[in-house]
Amino acid sequence: MVMTSRDAGDDVTEVDVQEVVRSAVGLVEQSGAMSALVGGLRAGADVNGTVMISVVDGKFADFAFNFYTTATRLNLSSVLLCVDRDATVYLRSRQVPCVPFYVRHAVDGAGDFGTLRYNGVTNLKTLAVLCTLHCGYDALVVDVDVSLFADPRPHFRCGACDVHVQMDRAQANSGFAHVRRTPGGVRLYARAWRMYTHYRRASDQTYLNSAMDVLRRDGRLRVRELPVDRFACGYYYFEYDGRHFYNDPPCPGCVMAHSNYIGTVAAKRYRLRENLLWRVEEDGYYTSRETRYLVYDNPYDLAERAMHLEKTALTNAFHLARLTGRVVVLPSFRCCDCSGKVCASARRRCSLLSVLDVKRFEAAVGRRYREHSFLRHPLVEVRLLDASEVLVINTTFYRNRSVPDARPAAVFQSARGRGVNTTELLAWLERFRSSSVLRFHSLYDVFTDVGASTDFTDRSFNCTSYEQWQQQTLDDML
Repeated sequence: MVMTSRDAGDDVTEVDVQEVVRSAVGLVEQSGAMSALVGGLRAGADVNGTVMISVVDGKFADFAFNFYTTATRLNLSSVLLCVDRDATVYLRSRQVPCVPFYVRHAVDGAGDFGTLRYNGVTNLKTLAVLCTLHCGYDALVVDVDVSLFADPRPHFRCGACDVHVQMDRAQANSGFAHVRRTPGGVRLYARAWRMYTHYRRASDQTYLNSAMDVLRRDGRLRVRELPVDRFACGYYYFEYDGRHFYNDPPCPGCVMAHSNYIGTVAAKRYRLRENLLWRVEEDGYYTSRETRYLVYDNPYDLAERAMHLEKTALTNAFHLARLTGRVVVLPSFRCCDCSGKVCASARRRCSLLSVLDVKRFEAAVGRRYREHSFLRHPLVEVRLLDASEVLVINTTFYRNRSVPDARPAAVFQSARGRGVNTTELLAWLERFRSSSVLRFHSLYDVFTDVGASTDFTDRSFNCTSYEQWQQQTLDDML
């Protein structure tokens, strides 16, 4: 939704600004959250009076834990404002300091991009900034899906500016902004809050940019747009620069990366995991000594058949993992062209985001998979590097294709035409039972009768999904 110059908040006078601030602070006081907020701000302020604040709800509590871990490694203090009890319980159970910020305001529902709950929670950032400025501090508001690589504060060099802000492709991002306690800074957030309380429809970023446009045009707000090559949004950092795995290529000059321009909470988390930017260890995800894994590759350029055969291989992998009691470590995939429903690019490898809807995929397989980058994560034990030799299940699929030489690889020779005899295959695999990781060359044509039992393939493919790679992005990269 685009605001115009005639929308609510655009005619706010200086007197009205103070009234908006009083009303906002009053809302927090009536909710019983002000005392804890004041204490948290006091404890989190740096020597220059800046407080780094993040608003957290239960849907993003693990993101807050991940963000806190990263900030701590950089010797940065962050004040996590929990807007519901789920977030507070989660963080405190992990000894992460947080401040209850239970303002009677947000709506229930899912926390994915574009939902009412998502929009409601984002506007609580505006409220939190107003209260921070009112208490006499500058605010560095940071979303918890931001990955920090360095201390950002030395980059806020414009002494005459009210706001330093990260830029998306076309507008300011409300999830990373340094706001000074100046009349301009207060005026900006007062206008944004007033627009939200009037409309209660859009996210805080919509209202913040609408207010910013008016104030900048009138010369009553000074903004420094942070350089996108150092303060990168999700489109530039992950998509345009092609960072699918391992946080590669390196970006030594980057200060932060925002995991936006992606649709669901599940997809955000998965993308951070693939780029080794996720440090949350829960329930033995990285450190389990009992879990055994199955790894395979998609080594061939199969042109227009790639999408079908790579999804078939994925189905085979989960079936084989179920039979052997293992967890699938995903391969890389051919980058897909959603409009043509093909994955025909041999020049690029993409993550699961290019193929399937991650939220639906996880609903189907749960914790029975790990990301492609998993074995390179620093929390994964060295023992997992001691994998089996490369295993080849030789079917007619490989008749006219080269496979690894038999000397470094173990080969199961199928006696059937297509597919394998499951009993014989499992008996052959017994010799590798002790291996923490079974490493297969590929799994294109192993089982011929399991597709109907797995519902994460075609149902999970959705070319219009916000989390899929866009064709223009692929054109730019290729």
